[in-house]
Amino acid sequence: MLSCSCDDDYDNWVEPAKDFEPLSTKRSRRCGSCEKKIAVGEICLNFKHWRNPRSDYEESRHGDEVLLADLYMCESCGEIWLNLTDLGYCLSFGDIRDDLQYYWEMTGFHPDSSFGVADFG
Repeated sequence: MLSCSCDDDYDNWVEPAKDFEPLSTKRSRRCGSCEKKIAVGEICLNFKHWRNPRSDYEESRHGDEVLLADLYMCESCGEIWLNLTDLGYCLSFGDIRDDLQYYWEMTGFHPDSSFGVADFG
């Protein structure tokens, strides 16, 4: 979900790498947005992923943040993520293409037009 504020209190949150990197896991992964398979060595965006502790035991063992398995985005979806976050938007992890479509609707951008903007003539 595209938002102008990241001030909400979330149960889960992610922090993406600052730039693309080759997938360095032992096996391929799926893009967390479009579900495309990312092969080992392919360029992707790696997200560190945390959640709040769900019990006193988890809190005593892990502290205020429980580290979860990393999440990944393929190069195409990662590019959208980086561009929208560079514009100052806060994004939830999910299908980033929906967020891009929403951004286009908000700004009047039309990717099929010759200049990318609505014809106001």
